[in-house]
Amino acid sequence: MTRETLVGSSLAAVAIAVCLLTGAVSGQQAEHLNSVVDKLARGERVYGVSTYDLSLENSRSLARADIDYVYVDMEHGPMDFAALQTFLLGMTDKRAIAESGSLRANVTPLARIAPYGRESAAWAVKQALDIGLMGLIFPAIETPDQALAAVRAMRYPQRRDSRYPEPPGLRGSGAAIGSWFWGLSGGDYFLHADTWPLNPDGDLLALMMIESIAGGCGTPMRLPWCRAWPVSMSARAIFPIRSACRGAPPRSKRPFGRSSTPASRTTSRAASRRAPPTCRGGSRRGSRFSAPAVPVAA
Repeated sequence: MTRETLVGSSLAAVAIAVCLLTGAVSGQQAEHLNSVVDKLARGERVYGVSTYDLSLENSRSLARADIDYVYVDMEHGPMDFAALQTFLLGMTDKRAIAESGSLRANVTPLARIAPYGRESAAWAVKQALDIGLMGLIFPAIETPDQALAAVRAMRYPQRRDSRYPEPPGLRGSGAAIGSWFWGLSGGDYFLHADTWPLNPDGDLLALMMIESIAGGCGTPMRLPWCRAWPVSMSARAIFPIRSACRGAPPRSKRPFGRSSTPASRTTSRAASRRAPPTCRGGSRRGSRFSAPAVPVAA
């Protein structure tokens, strides 16, 4: 499997927000166990695939694929944590560890969980992280409070002398399997198992899927510790770029969300200044039962 073969699918682009402490990306020096975090910290793009197949054969193949991450889709597939644990064990490539001399796996394991932002996801977060996942994708995040709840579920309660106490964590202690999968002692796992780049030394990714106009304008990215990262689902690529909701959402569905000419970008910015920000619910354009547009506070 090559990176080029990943670019051919036709899935639509979505937006993802990586929750962080503003400004923490630059100047990061930590040695990361999460290869995706390591590359994003250096401003590089990462590429990966999704899978429903939790077999040992599939995990072994993916562990040596030319990708940066794989995410297990448990939103539209079964929430089978026993099978997920087997899948993670199958991704343990001892030869690669011996050759690199590092505990950092070439392919980072992630999962998209089933609960939407409006539902309680803390139980699923605890189960998934305790068996060793290095990041979670939260679907249908539409408000800052939903993004905040997701990040708090992933963080441990911080010590009194923590440099990054906010937002306070809610995750319970009991990750013996996870620390074993990461190759760390319990104490070292506690230091690494925090959300990056809120904590520059963290190796967990909290990824918020913004899948609706309401989510894009309700914008969890308005939180001081969140930033938008567009994702091309056609290429399964994550890369840093500025994003904000100002006025009507862009009509272009190109993966990277930029207008084709400077003139069209200037026109778009001018239109945004004239039109007040509005959001609708999840109904399709032209639906007979769509919700009325609601102004959004800037």
